[in-house]
Amino acid sequence: MELSVWSTYFTKNKENARRLYEDAGRDVLDILSSFEKWGRATEQSSDWVMPLTGEMQNLSQRAAAQGIEILEGPYKRVAQAASDCGSGFSNHFSLCYKMLSKFAHPTAMQILGAPDEAKHALQRACFFSQGCLFFTGAFVALEGEDSSETVHKPRLL
Repeated sequence: MELSVWSTYFTKNKENARRLYEDAGRDVLDILSSFEKWGRATEQSSDWVMPLTGEMQNLSQRAAAQGIEILEGPYKRVAQAASDCGSGFSNHFSLCYKMLSKFAHPTAMQILGAPDEAKHALQRACFFSQGCLFFTGAFVALEGEDSSETVHKPRLL
């Protein structure tokens, strides 16, 4: 579902594509920072921590070379990206997100619910159908992108 949102979002215009590109750098910085914090909190050796610190600095330099001054900051939220794609898209996303998130993340319902194979089979069929629809949406968005207008940037990651 989220891939469908992002595919639709970044094919809308170059600014959206740029935002997603910058958020990829934020993702990398975030994971490196998380590992570095974990390493310091668990008293890992400097041989373990220093490469992470160096890579974060390296990433910031590569980002600056691409015109990205600051990687720190908030990501574009998928719900906001869906909203930017139009109200019909956003409404559909909101309905599906709530429903699907109950099954993607362990909730009290999943932990304490009685096993029921018939219900699980129905859920699998429903989720498969939803997945096919979201895949189609993502594919159509990508297929509709005019490759002659696409700006190819060097990889940040």
